[in-house]
Amino acid sequence: MDGEDPGIEVEADSFPLDRYLPLGELGRGASGTVYLCRDRVLGKEVAVKVLHLLTAEQLLLFQDEARALSKLEHHNIVSILDFGATDSGVPFMVLEHFPGENLTEYLERSGVMDEDTARQVFGQIMEGLAYSHSRGIFHRDLKPNNFMLRNAGTDNLEVEVKIIDFGVARVAELSGRVTEYQGRTLAGTPFYMSPDVINGHAYSRASEVYSLGCVLFEALTGMKPFEADSALGTLALHAEVEAPRLSDVVDHQYSKHIEEFLAQCLEKDPEKRFATMEEAQQRLAQYPSESTGFFQAPKRPVGALSSARKPKPAVFLIGAMAVSLIGFLVIQAIFSEPEQIPGDAKNQVVTDSLEALDFKDVEYPRQVNIGGGVAMDLSSSGLDRLSLRNVSLAEFMRVRQAEGFDLEHFEIVDMRACVLDDPAFFEAIGSAPRLTTLKIEMTAPGTIAAGPMKAFFSSLDRNQNQNPNRRSFSHLLLAAGSIDREVFDLIARHGQIRFLEIKSRSFDDTCLAKLADLPLRGLNIAMTGVSDAGLRKLEQKMKGLRRLFLPSSDRLSEKAILDFRAGHPYCSVEIVTEEHNAVF
Repeated sequence: MDGEDPGIEVEADSFPLDRYLPLGELGRGASGTVYLCRDRVLGKEVAVKVLHLLTAEQLLLFQDEARALSKLEHHNIVSILDFGATDSGVPFMVLEHFPGENLTEYLERSGVMDEDTARQVFGQIMEGLAYSHSRGIFHRDLKPNNFMLRNAGTDNLEVEVKIIDFGVARVAELSGRVTEYQGRTLAGTPFYMSPDVINGHAYSRASEVYSLGCVLFEALTGMKPFEADSALGTLALHAEVEAPRLSDVVDHQYSKHIEEFLAQCLEKDPEKRFATMEEAQQRLAQYPSESTGFFQAPKRPVGALSSARKPKPAVFLIGAMAVSLIGFLVIQAIFSEPEQIPGDAKNQVVTDSLEALDFKDVEYPRQVNIGGGVAMDLSSSGLDRLSLRNVSLAEFMRVRQAEGFDLEHFEIVDMRACVLDDPAFFEAIGSAPRLTTLKIEMTAPGTIAAGPMKAFFSSLDRNQNQNPNRRSFSHLLLAAGSIDREVFDLIARHGQIRFLEIKSRSFDDTCLAKLADLPLRGLNIAMTGVSDAGLRKLEQKMKGLRRLFLPSSDRLSEKAILDFRAGHPYCSVEIVTEEHNAVF
């Protein structure tokens, strides 16, 4: 059999040549090199991972780790078939060979994942991790490179997923390639590290739920949930800043199910996350199959960090940090540390409580108290977003320059329970050259009058005429006890709006008819008073609509909804109850 293929040349004293014939190199990392090999005895292809040289004591510890990992036998985990050391003391592992591509390669080739494919892929990942947790072993370095895929995104072929590189952090520690910080080490990759571990708390099953949630976020958007100019800045964001929604970072609409699922995965408090992978897997499996693709996601350039779906500018960048820390904090080893979980420990597991990181000099989102409310500039965490809560707009405009709020800078402006008492505010944001999204949510029985919206749209029109190349304003949300009907006349004249959300019982069939000629891609009228008559007025309109949220109401019949679907075959229609708010 050896005569059929001479293989490639390797250093004889650093490779188990007596048993394995190296056919080619599969990959190379900080901890070693992986080769495609033929087992000379069994005649089958395997992967041999040759690690860096360890001392005799380290080698014994490595063998203990490998022995524990070799007991993992699951169809979603790449199996360890053999391990040992060459005569010169070079450690190696022999692994099941799984032809395929890792998740990073998949995203570079195919663009971001649609929700249905992600559910299949991540359901299998969760199944494998649930199994390893039940055997007392954590992965500790969950990232896209460590998930191998086959047939993902193909029709009529079953998706196959394998988790690789259990044991990385331990091998990195043994060989001295770890991050030293404040007298302790951090294992893993900062982009996917859980806040509880960063803040010095015990590692748990919920920690891996968070890390996997970060990977799922990236698979769906092409963007990491947190990314700063340095590894320390990224860790600070994970530790301190609320995780964004999927729709906060890309111009795409996602199902409420996946938004809710990821929000729970990425909770800062581990007790608020899914406690186990089994629980997360079961929840994900319960969600209905639905496509939310309003467009065909383009392929992501090979090697690019950004997403295939259009990222919002400056997402998750922090100002310059200590760049010398970057190389130390990003652990590029091939294995991560397995942890033995006590049999009686359901959630918390065995790592010593660690001293929390000191994030001095890290720039956090700026928050200014104004009267009884608060204004938040989220630009430091990359969101280019102004959030106002319980603020008088007149008071905000009075202090904004002194407090350093530059309205021209923001892409998203959202207001909740604010007093809309200054048209100058709406004129200012209407002229903001990068504004794409405006959200106004009033507490009941608040009203959104025509005056502020007139000021906004007039300013928006002037700015558009003066700057025809400015970014298009495309997403408007209005929520209030009542909304002046003239507001809908104003909206109807602005064809650049693509996503419209109206949450008001004062919105009825007459209001809906005014909007019928808008080229909308998404319409959320789940919290309104529309009826069959209003829906029928849209039967020959809005042919580009791809998602519609409707209220669960006696005024809407099944026939009217079926008739609408028949005329809009590419539109996903969802009936939403009062208790389950629709989200784009």
